[in-house]
Amino acid sequence: MGKKDRTLLGCALAYGGAYLSRHNLSAALPAMITSLGLTEASGGMAQTLFALCYAAGQFAAGAVADRVDAKLFIRAGLLASALANISIAAFGSFYPTVALCAVNGLAQSMLWTPIVKLISLSLSSGERESFTFRLFAYLVGAHVAAWALAGFLAEASSWRAAFAVPGALTLCFAAFAPALIRAAPSAPRERGASEAGAPIGAMLFGTGLAWALLAGATNGFVRDGIASWGPTILSGEGGANSVALSLLIPALNLAGIALGKAAHSLSRRDARKSVAALALTGGAFALSISFFTNAPTVVVAASLGCAFACMNGLNPMLATMIPLEYAGMRRVGLAAGMIDCFIYLGSALSGSATGSIAGAAGWGSVFAVWAGASAAGAALILLSGRRAPRNGPAKP
Repeated sequence: MGKKDRTLLGCALAYGGAYLSRHNLSAALPAMITSLGLTEASGGMAQTLFALCYAAGQFAAGAVADRVDAKLFIRAGLLASALANISIAAFGSFYPTVALCAVNGLAQSMLWTPIVKLISLSLSSGERESFTFRLFAYLVGAHVAAWALAGFLAEASSWRAAFAVPGALTLCFAAFAPALIRAAPSAPRERGASEAGAPIGAMLFGTGLAWALLAGATNGFVRDGIASWGPTILSGEGGANSVALSLLIPALNLAGIALGKAAHSLSRRDARKSVAALALTGGAFALSISFFTNAPTVVVAASLGCAFACMNGLNPMLATMIPLEYAGMRRVGLAAGMIDCFIYLGSALSGSATGSIAGAAGWGSVFAVWAGASAAGAALILLSGRRAPRNGPAKP
């Protein structure tokens, strides 16, 4: 196996291993609430703190990842995440768990930005795109596996096991996955740029990145609004199969990655046009539910699933391909971290805002807000392309 293939395999295994200690919280939370006698609101504090710390950590991690050895940074993130999960199982009480979930969010924020940096430095343009779509398809499976493992452990043993076992497995990934990563070539430097990289202000306002960040927030708002509230919407539709039908929403996730790849190809590899097209399509699916007043629940589930698939399908372009444009400015890691941060800020907002809108004006208003946010995101991402960087990384 060549150096490039080993590096890419190491990146994929590292991020897949991190999912074990990232997506176990949702699966273990019901058992944890029951065991500790918590309310749903109290239990949700752990998820909220994780998301906020993950989002905030992306800024610092993105800046640091552009300056340090990516391999060491990835290993440190995996180790910290594994130890946080093992510590949650060891303490076994609520407040330490909440604090350690915050630590886990910071640790997990150390992983994506160096991986995008390695993709930038190790692959040519066409190779980067192909690997990105394969990586996101693999992560769909890793997400399902992580959730299934934690759910099984919580049910068969205890909620502590749902943290201890994934934490131990993540320790194993920390030991061998980064070892596969080999040194990548140095990033090319834009004329007149410093070794430290372009100033953040120049990135935000000189290249249109600020608009891309806002587009990321709209994506997180709609995507995770559907993921969080989809089962509730379907249960309101009634029917004995509403819970089973809710599985259509994540099941269509893999189809969304394939749809993203097709959109990218049809747009002649224009990342922003493909993001805009998928955002508008996802918003249209969400809005269409307003007209299904007497439709079977399966139709509503399929529409929610298609909207969710579109919002997930645009992530390879938004979270990877657009940050890769900043290689010449030596800011791939920072660009990736900032975009991912805003996606998760939108996600954090989606839970409370969606519930408030539904309570005040009904689910029809929620579907309209999702459609409006998707349209705004499409406009913002196209606007960001007016001054996008044009000097991608040189082919290794």
